[in-house]
Amino acid sequence: MDLGLTDRTYIVTGATRGLGFATARELVADGANVVISGRTEESAAKAAASLGERALGVAADNADAQTPDRLVAAARERFGRLDGVLISVGGPPPGSASTTPTTSGARPSSRSSSARSGWPVRPPRSSRRAG
Repeated sequence: MDLGLTDRTYIVTGATRGLGFATARELVADGANVVISGRTEESAAKAAASLGERALGVAADNADAQTPDRLVAAARERFGRLDGVLISVGGPPPGSASTTPTTSGARPSSRSSSARSGWPVRPPRSSRRAG
């Protein structure tokens, strides 16, 4: 499917596997460039290599306030532009609801909050005022 994304550049966080990786793969298939992030250099590099030359892998933590600037700079340095960002974060540890502890020590609110991590936050289009 041609979405008209050829040569556009997107950042996709949490893109070393799962839905983030699937999104990055489809963007590349449509001709877009992607900067994908993952928790380790190894996982980011491996995922980017599997996507080809249109992908750059960067180790990054979405909770780190410097991550947005680093990823934006990487996109502009490698591809010369940035057209969009998809913030994808991991979920709970594997297991069923009955075996997954309710307090795993993870910081879900800080890992998933755009405002806390420094990512710009825009309201949905339907809630913006015209004018």
